[in-house]
Amino acid sequence: MSKKYSASYIKIFRKMMHWEWYRDTKTKALFLHCLLRASWEPGEWMGIHYEAGQFITSIASLAEETGLSVSEVRTALEHLVSTGEITRTTTREATKPHAAKCSVITVKNWSQYQKATRVPTQGSAQTGATLKERKERKETASLPDGSAAASPEDDELPFEDASVLRERARKERSE
Repeated sequence: MSKKYSASYIKIFRKMMHWEWYRDTKTKALFLHCLLRASWEPGEWMGIHYEAGQFITSIASLAEETGLSVSEVRTALEHLVSTGEITRTTTREATKPHAAKCSVITVKNWSQYQKATRVPTQGSAQTGATLKERKERKETASLPDGSAAASPEDDELPFEDASVLRERARKERSE
C-alpha cells in the first residue's frame, strides 16, 4: 500500500444501507472506490487540475482497481451519474493527442461525506480507556467556541432519497 493512503481514511454513514444502489453490488463497490480515490486536497496531474472530492482516472483503470469488467464499470458509472452521486468529465491532454482519454470524477457532496462532525478531545485515541471513560469524553466533547459538539442530523447526511437525487440530476442536465 502506498504511504500516501496508509494513514488516511474515509467516513461511511450507516444511512448508506437505505441508498437505492446499495443492493447493486457493482455500483456500490464502484462508489465506495470513488470515495476512497477522491482527493482530500486540490492538486494537479499531467497538467490537469483537480479539487478536493475529485480524482483523475480511466475506465480501464477503474476496472483494474475494482476487479469489475470495463462494461460493468461503464454501467455503474451511468448509474452513479444518473442519480447525481458523481459527475464525470472526459479530457484528453491537448499536448499529447495520442494520450489515453482520462476522466475527472467528482464525488458530489464529497464534503458532506467527509466533513468533521466532532472536534477530537485530548486523549480520545487512548486505547486503554474504558467504555465508561470513552462515553464520558463523548458526552463532554465541545467545540472551540464552547458549544456542544453535535452529531449530524439524518437530513444533513449524504444518500438522499432517490427521487430527490433524480430530480436534482434532471435539473442539472436541463441547465
